[in-house]
Amino acid sequence: MTNKPFASVRWMSVAAVLTVIVTLFAVQRSTQAVGEKAAAPVSPSAFLTTLNFKFEGSATCSSAKCHGADTSINKKNLWGNEFTLWHGRKDPHHTAYRTLVTPKSKAIAAELKIASAIKSERCLNCHSTLATSPTGADLKGQDFSAAEGVACNSCHGPSQKYREPHSTADWIDAQRAKMDHAALLTTFGLYDTLPVLARAARCTSCHLAIEPDLVAAGHPQPTFEMNHFSNIYPDRHWHDPAGTFPAELWANGQLAELHDALHQVYFYAGSTAPSAAVEFKKAYDQVMSHLSVFYALFTTGAVTSPDIGALDADIKKLAAANTAKDMAAAGAAALAAADQCNAKGLTAAVAGFKPDKAVAMKVLAALAASEVGKSYGPRGQEQQAYAIEALAQAAGDEAATKAVAAILPAKPGEVVKSEDYAKGLAAVRASLK
Repeated sequence: MTNKPFASVRWMSVAAVLTVIVTLFAVQRSTQAVGEKAAAPVSPSAFLTTLNFKFEGSATCSSAKCHGADTSINKKNLWGNEFTLWHGRKDPHHTAYRTLVTPKSKAIAAELKIASAIKSERCLNCHSTLATSPTGADLKGQDFSAAEGVACNSCHGPSQKYREPHSTADWIDAQRAKMDHAALLTTFGLYDTLPVLARAARCTSCHLAIEPDLVAAGHPQPTFEMNHFSNIYPDRHWHDPAGTFPAELWANGQLAELHDALHQVYFYAGSTAPSAAVEFKKAYDQVMSHLSVFYALFTTGAVTSPDIGALDADIKKLAAANTAKDMAAAGAAALAAADQCNAKGLTAAVAGFKPDKAVAMKVLAALAASEVGKSYGPRGQEQQAYAIEALAQAAGDEAATKAVAAILPAKPGEVVKSEDYAKGLAAVRASLK
């Protein structure tokens, strides 16, 4: 395994993208044993460059008649002020590039022997948009600027082919009626964020897994959960359906997050860094935390899939390897389990999870009764609290929503004191009686 893949691996190829939407976060599994040198994976942004369409700057979206209006016009597929909101001072994606020039980022770059973070593809991969193809072709289109940070084309794909036609009313819906997400991507370069699993895969690709040497150099270890991060996103420039959608977002997010967390275990299983053992334990707890709350979908019968058995078998191998401190076996099991996350039946079942309030309440009760927070420390507490938040929102349970607020991390990655967490969880459980 290489210790220096791009940040937040998304091991994808154009061939992988041509599969159905439910496998959009599939990986190309390495056949090498942990510790052996594997082929360099493709980063989240570099993956989009394999389409060979040009990336255009946000100014091409900024017309008041398109996405640059002062206020929302609330039309289908168009608020009108998406650029205005993104370009504001609060949006963290817009400011992502700026963090690369801070003293902390410069220190991380120096530790990694990166001459300039703002010129490094490894850093720009998640802090901006890469615009060079794997063959070295320049894919910078109209008004492109890396300094814009994570801009429109970073999340929605290179706009060379779709910018003009998508300005026509209902063009996107007409294309969706004719082709799936993968065809939209390869035909127009449009990464459709309407399918929830596709959106989750795009977000987690930069917001969860990170290779060991970056963390050792001082880069914060990301933690993530789709619904909560959507809740706290300032000046959000998209709108989601009402009703039980938070449960859908959470469930699809958990599958994508589990997939990437398993890669994190794989990274640390092959790491020789002095802190590898400590970080492996954290990565393992991260996996088991996502897995434990994700399993609530199946133990309650809210989602069914025969593929869950194969995933569980690889997880048991990972747990056994962890107990035996066999890093080679742990890495192999983690990679195999990540591959099981791509199983067509499993991804289809999760993508199709659209619960009513009664089902959301059933899953909520199971999550609240769980001991994942006690079993897996801060990461377990975090994911349990996020899960309760999402299902309480979906069920319309105001009492549980209010109670869980006390145990949500004040900032992503912050740790709630165990005694405070236990007290807050007890309040959540009491609210459900």
